[in-house]
Amino acid sequence: MVSFKKTQRAFSAGEISPYLHARSDMEVYYGALKSSVNWVTDQFGALHRRPGTQFSAKAKGKPCLYSFDAGPDCPAVIAASDRCFQFFVDGKQFGDDLDTPYSGSEFCELKMANDCGATFIAHKNHPPRFIAKTDSGFELKSFARLPYADINSDGSCRLCLGAGGTAAIGSMTIATDEWVTGDSIQIFGADGVSLGAVTVGAAIGGNAYEIPFVSGIPSGEYLDQNGDRILIRANGASLKSFGCQPFNAGFVGQYIRILDEMGSCKSSKLVESYTYTDVGSDADGNPLGDYALQSGEFVFVGSGNGGYTRQVQTTSQENSDDANDPNTWLSLQVIDYISPSEVVVSYSGCALTCTDLFCLPAYSDGVYPSAVWVHGDRLWMAKDNCLVGSRVGNFFDWEKTEPDGSVNPDNAVYTKLDAGECHQIEWLRTSGRYLIAGSDHGVYALAGSQGGIAADDFSQQLVQSVGVSSIDPISIGQDTLFVDRTCTRIYALAPGVQYDQLSMIEKTTFADHIGEKQFSALAFQETKFPIVWAVTDDGCLSSLTYWPSQGVRGWSRQELGGEFISQGCSFKPVVCGVQSQRTTDGKSDIVYFSVKRTINGDDVFFIETLGKFFGHNDKKEDAHYLDAAFPLMDVSAVPPRADWLDPSSATLGGSGRIAICDNDRWVYGHDGPDGLVMDAPNTRNVSYGLTMVEEGG
Repeated sequence: MVSFKKTQRAFSAGEISPYLHARSDMEVYYGALKSSVNWVTDQFGALHRRPGTQFSAKAKGKPCLYSFDAGPDCPAVIAASDRCFQFFVDGKQFGDDLDTPYSGSEFCELKMANDCGATFIAHKNHPPRFIAKTDSGFELKSFARLPYADINSDGSCRLCLGAGGTAAIGSMTIATDEWVTGDSIQIFGADGVSLGAVTVGAAIGGNAYEIPFVSGIPSGEYLDQNGDRILIRANGASLKSFGCQPFNAGFVGQYIRILDEMGSCKSSKLVESYTYTDVGSDADGNPLGDYALQSGEFVFVGSGNGGYTRQVQTTSQENSDDANDPNTWLSLQVIDYISPSEVVVSYSGCALTCTDLFCLPAYSDGVYPSAVWVHGDRLWMAKDNCLVGSRVGNFFDWEKTEPDGSVNPDNAVYTKLDAGECHQIEWLRTSGRYLIAGSDHGVYALAGSQGGIAADDFSQQLVQSVGVSSIDPISIGQDTLFVDRTCTRIYALAPGVQYDQLSMIEKTTFADHIGEKQFSALAFQETKFPIVWAVTDDGCLSSLTYWPSQGVRGWSRQELGGEFISQGCSFKPVVCGVQSQRTTDGKSDIVYFSVKRTINGDDVFFIETLGKFFGHNDKKEDAHYLDAAFPLMDVSAVPPRADWLDPSSATLGGSGRIAICDNDRWVYGHDGPDGLVMDAPNTRNVSYGLTMVEEGG
């Protein structure tokens, strides 16, 4: 019988499913491997030995990794653990740790969106926040305002807004050219009744000053104890509800949107109009200003100090200075919570007619957005099946319309998936002109008829009824790779043949065994050949060389620890997470792993980075395969082998860490209270493989 020997010239399909080992009738068989461990397929179908990892720092607990683009000179990775963020730049720990409110399992459930200089964070149990880089490090900040809920649909629930200055708290300013900081002023109404005394506070410009809030003095014109005219602006009004109890303490700091249906500050009444004539200056020749209250603001109207002339003319006028047109929307910040039926808002105008047309803060139930993204110069947030996009160019403005109720294309966008209330949006991403919403029931694409989404022009379409997991997707060129709802398959969402089409292709079809233990994290490394790194729930690491145009889709399993793990010299490391980030020079990507290692019987968590792939011009003898390596150049002295065998008598270098080479094994440690403590035992010193499958490959 004639026997044939197959010559395999390429490995572009990588390791394939055990179900396909006998399927020589399939094209994929001729570029496949039965087993590929610690190898990576390149764009030509050749194999390269995976680089080893380098120790960066100990993590505080079991961390989850996130990308943080803190600016062109500070691309960082965040190692999030219980109530703490650690930052890494160019593979090394950077700046001080940041205290956070995310505890328990919450720090592994965060969704983040980068916008060069700030990273926005969403979690369903916490109000949205963002991280900003400061001169001294990083700061976690709160949003000044959040989106609105749907307009009230209960006609029996009405809100009534009192005049500014009639609430229990607030702020006040006074305009006067008679008094200065520290003076005490008695305030009298037009009828001569004293309304109280205030002490003039800090100057805020011109002849305007801060004064303590006095309840019951709304904005208006008053007299002081000398009979001279003063102007007061009071900011603080009571907003009461009737027929319902919609308020809670969580409203403080947020905004309520209320409609002034009647133009309540408009009326036909007699008003006094004033003209001012400048007749001189003070004794020193300096002109002093006088102010009038117009539309709720102090406006400079002339100069003089007792030397000006005021002419009064009484006329019939439909508007007062601070009038609103009918059907004007007001956005009022809540500054104090009184009860479920009363809050205090920042407002300096007159009382409004009660109305049932209002919008409360969106997340008044204490459940916040669970996804966030930046697309089309808007900040997008998702809760359940609802999507909200900020105004264009302003990530902190959520106004649905203009004050007169008209819709501008740049206004905030409020919408829902057209698929029933049961959908949960797990993540948001950008694919070309589309905003992609991945839900547990399907993938949706949103866009406007002219390309970008506008408040008055947007639509959505179901791309595929493939439910997604909460694992963060990754973008590679025009493709978006995500994990399905079962956490066992990876799909690529890519532009179709037609401009308005999107297609989805499964990338684990021929390697179903890779995700059998369920994926838990993905990261993309842009290097000489693009690589997707995937972690599964059992702590295993795999790589996928992603080069669709060349038909390369090679999976390989990666085992940290190498030869000595199988010989029982150390415990098998467990990979908990993976993330990538560019270097500060922008010329390469660094891959970060969070790794659990068992050291001296205790579990510790390391942040490790992947080394560089062997290049055409590199020396082969320099291409070592070491996991959790620590450069010897960072250690000032290495104790002799006899010393490190007995940790209590080891003498460490000035760095506090040590690296010992014992034949082909490296061992790393630090100075503990009882001597040398081993904290990173790792692997064989092996050269890179090229196209030949060597031992362990």
